[in-house]
This record gives sequence, structure tokens and C-alpha cells, in this order.
Amino acid sequence: MRQVPGSDVLAAFGLAGSPLQPLAGGQGRAWQAGAVILKPVGNQAEAEWIADVAPTVTGAGFRLSQPVRTLTGDWTAAGWSAWQRLSGDHDLTRWPDVLSAGAALHQALAAVAEPAFLAERDDHWSVAERLSWAGELPAHPVLRAPAERLASQLRPTRRPSQLIHGDLTGNVLFADPAAPGIIDFTPYWRPASFGLAVVVADAVAWHGAGRRVLHAFELVEPVESRSMIARATLFRLITAERIASGRQAPLAYLRSNAEAYSSVCTVLGVC
Repeated sequence: MRQVPGSDVLAAFGLAGSPLQPLAGGQGRAWQAGAVILKPVGNQAEAEWIADVAPTVTGAGFRLSQPVRTLTGDWTAAGWSAWQRLSGDHDLTRWPDVLSAGAALHQALAAVAEPAFLAERDDHWSVAERLSWAGELPAHPVLRAPAERLASQLRPTRRPSQLIHGDLTGNVLFADPAAPGIIDFTPYWRPASFGLAVVVADAVAWHGAGRRVLHAFELVEPVESRSMIARATLFRLITAERIASGRQAPLAYLRSNAEAYSSVCTVLGVC
């Protein structure tokens, strides 16, 4: 059952009486109330840290969603956070623009120190991200073949780690002529090009992007492009393996992901 922000949450953020509208994006947990987006808080330390940092991140080439305080000055209320609604729409064809916006954001984040909570996160995505960088491969036989082909492309990185947005794919909004808007900041501590490589993997796997997005990424990361894309795709495959255990039809879910991300192998020419 979908969690709904209560009247106490709306009142805390000065939204009493505002009609609630469910939003379909992300994990389907967010609600819109007027010009504010309400999201349940999974990790209190992370939610408060992101809200503290977001107003300090400025630069050309992007607009970053900004947090909303409660009437008492807090960043959360009864397990919910609030964010200003950014203007714009999703366009899952403008991959070069998504990559450019992500690169601009990462440049603005380069001086931000690593937050302590990252090492303690134990959600499926965080664990899978660490495993993918540790050289682990998914164990399930359905995922093993594409994973092994991708692993053949891995190389040690020479890029420094920094704060990145690790889930840009569906979180960039376009409202031309304004700069692209970036929402749902999901922090990781990896090379900036890894965050963009996740976009490439998703775009090829689920949105039919083909080699066009690969060429756009190679302009940003000409040296380690294949290795970063392979690493990002392994991250997604390991995540799928972990999520599958909680699905009603885990095998079908695994097969769907194996087929989708095998298209990345095709684009990389390792099939």
C-alpha cells in the first residue's frame, strides 16, 4: 500500500489543506502538494545532509531541486521531506543533454566532502554499487553470461572519486530555454564519469538509445568509456539480482533485465 503524507506532515510544511497528487516517477512514493514535492525519508542522516548541501551547489548548465523547511525550520517532519517542484518535463530522447547537465552538476559537486553515511547505507542499490566496484558478478545463471562479457571490459580507473548523482537517467527535466532541472539527488562517491555511464547503460537497455548515447559519452570520457559503461551495467545487473528476491515473479524479472542490459554488450561490441 502506498504511503500517504498525513495532515500533520502537510501542516508542518505549511501545506495544510493542499490537495495531494501522487507522482508516478521514481519508486512511486512521492506526492505533489501545490508547488512542493513530498517524499518519504528512508535515511534520516542522508535526507538532512542532502538538504543542507543542495542550497550550496551552484553552477551553469543545470538547476538543482531545492529543499523546503518545515515551519519550525527542520528539514523533515514525521518521516517526510519536502522539495520545491522544478518546472520541466522528462524527455527520454535527449541523452546528450542529460549527460551535459550531469557533467555540469558533477563539476559543481567536485569540492564537496564525502559524507559518512554513504559507507553505512545497506539498500539494494548501495550494496550493488559497492559490489560492482569490488569486482563481484551476479551469481544467478540468467545474469551470468552478460555479466561475464561486461567484466571483460573492466579496467582499473585513474579517475578520482567525488560526490556524484548516481541516478540521473529519469531525473532530468527540460523547460527550454532554462537549464535542465535535476531532481532526486542520489549521492554516491565515485568518479564523475561513473554517474554518466549509468545513464548510458539505462538509455541503451530501456530506451533504445543505441550508439548515439555512447558517442555522446565518449566526448565526456574518451579514455575509460567502455570500462565505465561496463561497470555501470554490472551495477544495474547486481541490483536487479538483489531486487528479484522480493518479486512475485523473480525469474521473469531477472530475464527481463538480462535481455535489456545485454543490449549494452551489443553496443560495446562484446557479444
